[in-house]
Amino acid sequence: MSDSATYLVDVHGDGELVDLMPLAREVLEACPFKNDLTALELVQLVEKHGNGKYIPVDIQDRVSGRRLDVLIRRVISWARGPRRIEQLRDPDVRMLMPYVALEIDREFCPRAKKMSQRFLNSEELEPLPLRGCWRASCWCNYRAYTPEQAARDCPDRLKRSGQ
Repeated sequence: MSDSATYLVDVHGDGELVDLMPLAREVLEACPFKNDLTALELVQLVEKHGNGKYIPVDIQDRVSGRRLDVLIRRVISWARGPRRIEQLRDPDVRMLMPYVALEIDREFCPRAKKMSQRFLNSEELEPLPLRGCWRASCWCNYRAYTPEQAARDCPDRLKRSGQ
């Protein structure tokens, strides 16, 4: 099997298969950590990790700083991201919870910080971690709010959003 092949994996646990190969190629092309992995090796490691299997230290050492976990989590998150975004864009969900915010934790990139200041429209939602963010542990996530929750919990965010 080559790096140009399709590599289908059930990342949601519901039988729906997602091709991880384009995501692995994108991760490796943008990766700031020195490594000698191929896209095929990365998707195989993603699948192994997803099945709860141990990844030997000699494999982890192939990524500088032993940051293999960052690469694996990024592929998994980007594979799961479109479904979450689809849920947040759903018109029925938007009627009940029209406000969506990017919630950040202790460790965040500058772009996430900027996006977290206001509520986001549907077109601004993208898979997490955001492209360009290579934090070791990205805990950013999207949260939907009802109008009441937004007014009570995030009045400043509402003002910055022009709401």
